[in-house]
Amino acid sequence: MVEQRRFYAIRKDGPPALLLLFGVLTILLVGCGKRGQSDDQVSIASPCILVSEPSEHSGQRIKLTGYITSTKDGTYVWGDGCKTSGVVLHMGNALIQDARFQDALVKYGLSPSAIKATLLGRFEYARFTGVKTFNAEQVLDLQIQP
Repeated sequence: MVEQRRFYAIRKDGPPALLLLFGVLTILLVGCGKRGQSDDQVSIASPCILVSEPSEHSGQRIKLTGYITSTKDGTYVWGDGCKTSGVVLHMGNALIQDARFQDALVKYGLSPSAIKATLLGRFEYARFTGVKTFNAEQVLDLQIQP
C-alpha cells in the first residue's frame, strides 16, 4: 500500500513538473532562435558596436569596417570614436595569403598612417574572459590613409 501511494504521489506531481520542464526548454529554444543566424546571413557592424554589445553579435558573420593596428602583441581592429576597442583580429588562411594585406600590415601596422579595411568574418565573444575576437575570412576593401 505504501508503494502505491509513492507511485501515486510521483504520478500526481509528474505532469506539472514535465510541463514546467517543457516550458523552460521552449523558452530557451525560442530565445536561441532569435539570436541565431544562418551561415549565409551577414550583419554589418563597426568595432564600436561590437565592443558595446558583444553578446548581441557573438557567433555572427559580420561585414566589419575599421582601422587595423598591428603590434608585437597582436593585431587589433578599432573604429572612429572607440580607438581602444579591444577587438582582436585573427586572420584566416585567405588573409594570410593576401599579399597586399600582409604588406600593408608590415609597412603601416605601427605607423601614423592608418590601414582601413572592410573585412568579412565571424565575431566571437568569450564572456568569462571578456576577449572579443574577429575571425577574418576575407578582405573586401583595403585603404591606406596618410
